[in-house]
Order: sequence, then C-alpha cells, then structure tokens
Amino acid sequence: TKKEGQSPIKRETLTSKSRKKVLISNDFREVLISQETSIIEQRIITMILSAVKDEQAMFISPKSPINEPTDKQLTFDDYFEGWAHQGVVDFAVSISDLNPQRKMKNSTIQEALVNMTNINWLRLKDDTINGYKAVPFILEPSWNKKQIFFKMDKAVMQHMLNMTQYYSIKKDLSFNTSTSNTLRFLMWLVKFNKNGGVIKEYTQLLKELSIPVNKYEGHYRFERDFLVRV
Repeated sequence: TKKEGQSPIKRETLTSKSRKKVLISNDFREVLISQETSIIEQRIITMILSAVKDEQAMFISPKSPINEPTDKQLTFDDYFEGWAHQGVVDFAVSISDLNPQRKMKNSTIQEALVNMTNINWLRLKDDTINGYKAVPFILEPSWNKKQIFFKMDKAVMQHMLNMTQYYSIKKDLSFNTSTSNTLRFLMWLVKFNKNGGVIKEYTQLLKELSIPVNKYEGHYRFERDFLVRV
C-alpha cells in the first residue's frame, strides 16, 4: 500500500544465489585490495555478490553499435526510491552454501560476521568533507541453523553497484583457495589483464597492495611467504 504522492513501498530481502561467476565493481575491487580479509569473510562477500548480481546487471550499460542507448540508464536513486528500511537493505545468506560439508565451526562464521560490523571495515569517500568516512560493511547480523541475516547501508550498496567499471571472478575461488591473499592479489592483477602483464618495482607493488614495506624482510621473503602461496 502507499499514500497518495508517495513512491510504492519496496519490501525485499536479497538472498544468495547459485552462480558460476560474480561481478566486482572497481570501487569494491579497491576495497578488497586495501582491506585484509579472512577466507570466511571473503566467502561471505562472495555470497553477497551472488545476491546482488541481478541488481548489478541493471546498472551495466548495454553494449550497442549505436552510441545513443534506446533506454535511459537506471540510476541508483531510481532503484532505491521508496525503499522501506530507513536507508538499509536486508540480506539472507544460506549457511549450507556458505559452509559446505560443515567444515567451519559456527563460532568462526559468527566471529567473521561480528568483525564485518566494525566501523573500520570500510572507508568510503565523503564529498561533504572532501575526505573519507569509516563505515561497517554489514549491520545487525543474526543467524539460525539455516541462514544468516544482516543489513547493509545504502552507501555501501552504492559502492557495490557502481558498475561503470567492473570485473568478473569465479564464485568458487574463495572456497578453493588456501590463503586469503589470493583474492587480494587477483584483484590487483586483474586491472592489468588486458595488458598481458605488468612490471613493478617491489616497493611500488607493496604500496599498491597496501602492504607495509617492513612486513617482509626483502622481496625474497615476499615471494616465499606471499606470492608462492597465492
């Protein structure tokens, strides 16, 4: 129902879905490079991306031989007009999909969820102060035996739905890797995919991966402890 003159109320919970690939916006790619995330956090992120893929598709400009698109491109404000949750979006993630064969302890999943509610998890540009603000990635996590529930702020959703530039990765990557640095390094490397390769100074590589220069004792240790495992 709606009052006269108001936008229709939209009630929907975005649910994780079975996908072969998920899409990562360039905005969010940069977050994954700079943010140290655990494998379980990366799995949760992948499940979130599987839930929003249909929404992301609405923000991808159709490729056409004609420069003028036949339809007006949907804007973020258009999409969220009349959203009923005070600026947040509801999510539901299947535990059986997140934790196949029940190899992870429930406490490990819960710890990851709580960590993702930390205000320092994500830094978003704030044009009002010409700077940045720290925000949690998800809000109010809860769970039962079958599903995990949480909310996400519209500002974070916008970060994930800015599809002016995006990358595709296999959904099962975070389920098959043995180190959390694999996704991080891939997100850095994918930018240079069309170039066929890239040459970087060691210190510049660390800087672009947001790794402190003194974390490894020289590039040999970096190769052994980071690159080989990736």
